[in-house]
Amino acid sequence: MSMDKSRTPNEEAVDFVSLFNEQYFNTVTYHLSSFVQDGFLKDLFEKNPS
Repeated sequence: MSMDKSRTPNEEAVDFVSLFNEQYFNTVTYHLSSFVQDGFLKDLFEKNPS
């Protein structure tokens, strides 16, 4: 897949995600789901902290 990188300041990051997109997104999904299961995000964004 070819993409226009002329407006992208960090081409290395775009190249990395382009090459490893499935592994990258699986890893991000895994970590976000573990944060949700552990209650980390709930505690972080709770409106009425005790």
